[in-house]
Amino acid sequence: MMIKCPECGNDISEYSAQCTHCGCPNSKYFSNDDDLIFENRDEGLFIAGYSGDSINIVIPESYEGKKIIGIGKNAFADKAISSVKLLEGLKYIEDEAFICCSGLSTVFFPKSLISIGKRAFYKCRLKEIKLFEGIQEIGDESFGLCASLNKIEIPMSIINIGAHAFKYTAWLIGQQKLNPLVAISNILIDGTNAKGTVRLPSNVSKIAPSAFYSNPYIKNVVIPSNVKEIGAMAFADCVNLKTVDMEEGVETIGRCAFIGARSLSIVNIPNSVLYIGGAAFLRIDDLSVYCARSSKAVEWASNWVDWRTLVTWNSKFPISS
Repeated sequence: MMIKCPECGNDISEYSAQCTHCGCPNSKYFSNDDDLIFENRDEGLFIAGYSGDSINIVIPESYEGKKIIGIGKNAFADKAISSVKLLEGLKYIEDEAFICCSGLSTVFFPKSLISIGKRAFYKCRLKEIKLFEGIQEIGDESFGLCASLNKIEIPMSIINIGAHAFKYTAWLIGQQKLNPLVAISNILIDGTNAKGTVRLPSNVSKIAPSAFYSNPYIKNVVIPSNVKEIGAMAFADCVNLKTVDMEEGVETIGRCAFIGARSLSIVNIPNSVLYIGGAAFLRIDDLSVYCARSSKAVEWASNWVDWRTLVTWNSKFPISS
């Protein structure tokens, strides 16, 4: 992307340390002797890019007295690097920061890290990852297609894990063989191999986005009271799913949660549900929804009920689990 130099008005790259025409320094982006390109933000420095040849990268804690708190979007995308050491103080790794670094096999994560963005390490060669207490979020496909990734350590502090965060990793394939319902901490991240009638386990409080996406084998699902949130597209395109029984305690049904589950015929929605996302039950052929007239489901009906949906009030259909 090109920007205008504030002094001479000529076009320069937004990542240039200075104007190539008049030498005016770019106050937002600048580089150091290690060929790291920095972005100066209000909250601290972010690494915005890398122009060097070294395959082993160390991200320092600070530069010229200012803390380095993040790796910016696409900062190292497609770079020929082998290892990265992130020192303490770094909090954020943004979307696609290391995407398609096909030689990247080792990353040392700091204890200060809070979030990892979407596809941050997509299609890298990582073998293991160790995250520490304090990590809160792992974005969609963060470690997707890291085929060699066979060991992960993620603490209980994790709050959100995005869709397909570990898809096509050796670790996930191994976990699926042990149990078709794969969970990290208290988040169920994958149920694409589950079959028949499924009752979610008692240690799960959240179903991650797309956790059961396009599973053709499940027919009935019981979501117990310990589960508080059903993520976006959690059961999307589960074409043979027929019944869903949500027990009192479930609070959130995410956007497009059951979209395209065209065989779904019966859903029990308890009074505890406080939010139903847009298109949660669209593209379903013939659906009966059982809920109390006082349920929040009534308030959200216009958002997800269409002419093919029958709503039955003050009743709970006795779905057998």
